[in-house]
Amino acid sequence: MPGSSQGNGTPFWFYPVTWLLVVVGWLIVNWQNNRREERKEIRTALSQIYIDIEKLQKKAIKYHKSATRNIKLETQIIVMERKLSEHLSYLRLRDSSFGPSYSLFIDAITLDNFESPTFKQQPPSSEIVESIRDYSSELESALELEFSNLFRGGFIVKTITLAKQIKEQGTPIGAILNFIDKRQVEIITVIAYLGFTIFMGYVVSLVPAK
Repeated sequence: MPGSSQGNGTPFWFYPVTWLLVVVGWLIVNWQNNRREERKEIRTALSQIYIDIEKLQKKAIKYHKSATRNIKLETQIIVMERKLSEHLSYLRLRDSSFGPSYSLFIDAITLDNFESPTFKQQPPSSEIVESIRDYSSELESALELEFSNLFRGGFIVKTITLAKQIKEQGTPIGAILNFIDKRQVEIITVIAYLGFTIFMGYVVSLVPAK
């Protein structure tokens, strides 16, 4: 067939396809290398965040178990909470994956008996102290679960988690994914209609002309 091969017998599509595969291969390898570096950076950041959570938990429990209100400890706790919040904001994980747990942890520390003129010493088994312990562990678990889903889970789990992360980042790709998520019924309907139309056109083309 004319144009189907070059003078040396090589198909005309051989070189374009070869270069396309080379470029795609390079992009995949580069993406995998970037993901490995990102994993190392996030793991390092998480290690520091876990230290921050533990320090804040201990400081908060010490405060609530104090015999009298300690304004110096209050200031230290507020500074530590802001530092933890700042570190979490830099973390490249979905806010929605750990945000609720973080709010519960901070509320357990500051919602009751904190900066209060009616401060009351809490026993080790009090609801406030137990809540601080429980919600600090819950926050660490939420962070670790998101990291595991993003980098250690199966292909489907990692893909879904990555897609959710991109959606929350506000990037152009994230905007596209949000649009698809909101308009998925309409998009599926259009694709189904186009598929049906193409199929019917193909069926009609098989009917011999009279």
